[in-house]
Amino acid sequence: MIAVQMGSYGVGVSRLAGAIIEASHDQAGIVWPVPVAPFEVGLINLKAGDKDTDRACADLYGKLERAGVSVLYDDTEERAGAKFATMDLIGLPFQLIVGPKGLKSGEIEVKERKSGERMTMAPDAAVKRLERARERTPHPGVSSERSARSGTSRGRDARRMATLATDDQAVCALRMDAGAALSARAPQARASSRCWPASRSSASCSACSR
Repeated sequence: MIAVQMGSYGVGVSRLAGAIIEASHDQAGIVWPVPVAPFEVGLINLKAGDKDTDRACADLYGKLERAGVSVLYDDTEERAGAKFATMDLIGLPFQLIVGPKGLKSGEIEVKERKSGERMTMAPDAAVKRLERARERTPHPGVSSERSARSGTSRGRDARRMATLATDDQAVCALRMDAGAALSARAPQARASSRCWPASRSSASCSACSR
């Protein structure tokens, strides 16, 4: 008689996200590879409530959405330093930084999260640069033709951080329980067992029961 033993180990989506974070992070937080990032661009409004800054951000938001680039828009009233730290912790591949001072010169700042490189350019040039970056790195299961096509296939995923905590699905998409992967931010990362940004408030997330 031959005793047959068999084992199976499935790679779940949640395990895969943790493995990616473990392999791709730095002292500031997660560094999402472009193909698997929950959003491709973090749009930072440095002075929410300022008419010119709000208008410029809304224009960029719309152009990126029409180009099929997914955007997480930080229109909160946090200080600039807090916004930078939060966006670095989330780790989206690119950041667009829009403030009244730069707008007076007709410029905004583009930051690449992985390299830390910062570039100052006109808003339209920034949009084109991000479009090119997206075309060079198609998302899994998305053909190059569809990736380059304008539309709202990924634009529908756009979210505003000021209202994100009320959207259970979006909250779970940005869970920040990276644990030991964020060694330098560990006290902050481990402080909450709930998903981000539910951890920023007393509310619980009904989607993941955290």
